[in-house]
Amino acid sequence: MTLKQKRPGSGTTEIQLLDDKLIVRYSKGSNRTESSINYTSLLVDPDYRASADKRLVVAAGFAALMASFLMFSSRGGQDTELSPVMVMAGLILLGLSALLVRKYFTSKFDLCLFYYGNGSPAFNLNRNQPDQETYEKFVADVSRRVKTSIDEISPPGLPGSIALELEKLGRLKDRNLLTEEEFAKAKEGLLSQIDKGSRTMGFHQS
Repeated sequence: MTLKQKRPGSGTTEIQLLDDKLIVRYSKGSNRTESSINYTSLLVDPDYRASADKRLVVAAGFAALMASFLMFSSRGGQDTELSPVMVMAGLILLGLSALLVRKYFTSKFDLCLFYYGNGSPAFNLNRNQPDQETYEKFVADVSRRVKTSIDEISPPGLPGSIALELEKLGRLKDRNLLTEEEFAKAKEGLLSQIDKGSRTMGFHQS
């Protein structure tokens, strides 16, 4: 299965799924790169984030602040000819602020990121490209292949599901969402359940 996505201003990304790895091809103008990623080096569950930069929110706040300043100044100003201009500029800045905020929030969760086991980003996908159904099938297929590959190489006595949970814990610790003590406690709880045929964890990812 191959997924091809065109991103305005960022070139074209093509991801091809093979039996034991995936190939990522990127092209923009005359620049072309290709890399391969083994399924076993990836985490099963991707993250979903906003593609828009958070700096948009900062810019929106600054625009709103400037708009408030201009409109407030226009009321106390003595130049009657300049006051309408300041009010108009303030309204334009308020509109710009609203557009920036809308841009950020409408882009939430439209970027799907797959990570390596050590927590570093491997590649990302844009939602709904080329269409929603193809995108969802592709993400599900990648996750399935990663899980199957991890199950096949899991150490003797260590179920694949346990290995996946351990990878998730490692990822959370690498991103400073778990302390060393919390990580060690959760890891011990997982490993202690291997011989019991069931698993319980004192930590749950939100």
